[in-house]
Amino acid sequence: GRANPSLHRKSYGCQDTNDNSQDLEFAPPSPDNSATLPGDCASPDDPPGILYSPSGSSGPCAGTQLVYTVGAQGTPPLYYSWRRNDVPLADDVTLTGSQTNQLVIASYGSDFYGDYSCHISNAFGTADTTTLTLSAASPLGIALHPSSQFRTTSETLELFASGTGPGPITYQWRHNGIPLVTDGVRFFGTIQPMLRIENLETSDTGNYDCVISGQCETSQTIGASVLVTNVGTSHPPQDHAGANLILGQNDRIWGLHTNVGSFEVPADVQAKVLAYDGTGNGTFEIHAQHVKIDGILNANGAGFTGGGGGGGGGSGACIGPFQNPGGPGGVGRYGDPSFKGQNGTIGFCGSPGGAGAGAAGDGPFAGASNGGNGGYAAPGSNGDTSLDESLNMGSGGGGRHGAGGSVFSYNSDGGDAGGSGGGIIKLATSGSLEISSSGRVLAEGTIGERGGTNGGGSAAVESFFGDGGSGAGGGILIDVRGATTATIAAGAIVSTRGGAVTQLSLGKSVKDALTNAGTIKVLQTGNLTVDPGANIVGGRTTGFPATVEGWEMY
Repeated sequence: GRANPSLHRKSYGCQDTNDNSQDLEFAPPSPDNSATLPGDCASPDDPPGILYSPSGSSGPCAGTQLVYTVGAQGTPPLYYSWRRNDVPLADDVTLTGSQTNQLVIASYGSDFYGDYSCHISNAFGTADTTTLTLSAASPLGIALHPSSQFRTTSETLELFASGTGPGPITYQWRHNGIPLVTDGVRFFGTIQPMLRIENLETSDTGNYDCVISGQCETSQTIGASVLVTNVGTSHPPQDHAGANLILGQNDRIWGLHTNVGSFEVPADVQAKVLAYDGTGNGTFEIHAQHVKIDGILNANGAGFTGGGGGGGGGSGACIGPFQNPGGPGGVGRYGDPSFKGQNGTIGFCGSPGGAGAGAAGDGPFAGASNGGNGGYAAPGSNGDTSLDESLNMGSGGGGRHGAGGSVFSYNSDGGDAGGSGGGIIKLATSGSLEISSSGRVLAEGTIGERGGTNGGGSAAVESFFGDGGSGAGGGILIDVRGATTATIAAGAIVSTRGGAVTQLSLGKSVKDALTNAGTIKVLQTGNLTVDPGANIVGGRTTGFPATVEGWEMY
């Protein structure tokens, strides 16, 4: 006997109307009404036709379950045969559905790499789906690791990481293995490529790494060691009346210091020249009976500020608030609005905002907006031809514009700030000078640091969008005319480089450090011994060095 009546698609019905009263009937099942699919219904002698082929990622994650489905129409019954590399498959413990329209792979691995298709047949013909190729998933890579840094309390720390591979890629920064959380007060970007910690405390010392997760894998960066120490003693200008001056770790010094007995920077000590603030500082000059440099006397970036980076454009996403302000422009190191990058413009639903322009740097030979390099005695270069004791602070580089807005739910990157110029150091001695193999006298320019990854241009201090201009090197004068002995040992460094390779760990491009290096001047009477292994690096255009009337110019 025939089966009892039940609800079925009408025999050889036509186009699905989404109206069950039109498409379905209450009747006994038969080949005519039991296997038709939505779409154009088959006529009694139709061969198979492909409605959709299997699709999905070409590199699924190992260990995942995969389900692939095909859609076909044609006169029933339809017969399915899944194939890998043109070889028919059979069900086993790892694979099921090989003779149906749905293939299930229980746990994906290298045994399943290959080209998959489905062969479909009935009494009136055959059809084959397009091929889906399955292979190994692209590995997760780490393109950028954070770099170790020394900081003092109240400063700001920025660390960078970047992952590559199938996304979405997520980030989680950790301190000594403990995940960090953004609090909007000191900690920012804890789940972004750039971590920012403001108003540093000594408790922030430790190891920082970033756990990066992709579609299939999780990895972590190499740890960066961060040491945060207390700010040292400040040394304003002074007549020392014959007293010694020995600097300690993180001491800050500036201005003119006279009548010093012995001036020393001990080994393992780094002392900084207080940076120019828009009206003063940036220069350190000392007159001492004896000068001994075993540590680091650092005027890097103590000259004119770089311009602030431009803000990123506001998001054009149509979620949440339908008006998204652009990111703020950076403000430059000393906060003068003249060196502030423009804010990005507002983005509206479907209409992303525009990027803000970066600001030009400060100084007589400042880098122009959009990444121009600062100069020492000429725009973008050294250009010094003076034969006197004059020195210049390095001019700042120009800030970079931000990135234009996008249709995503976040603002685009802010632009890099321009780097700051180097400061000025003058060392004069009437007795002896020694710069040992561990000694460093530095007045280099810097490279601007990154802009914010969510809209804000960096203050003065680089975006994934492009480099800010480099600050020019500053000036160094060494006057040993009255000295009995004066030596610069092998391994010692005296440098006025322009902003350059110091930030390569951040993925920065290499800039020519000598193009806009500052000048080093040495005034002597034949009493200075410079070991051939010493590193004296300046940008003087008249030679490296040029000896003129007792001067050596670098």
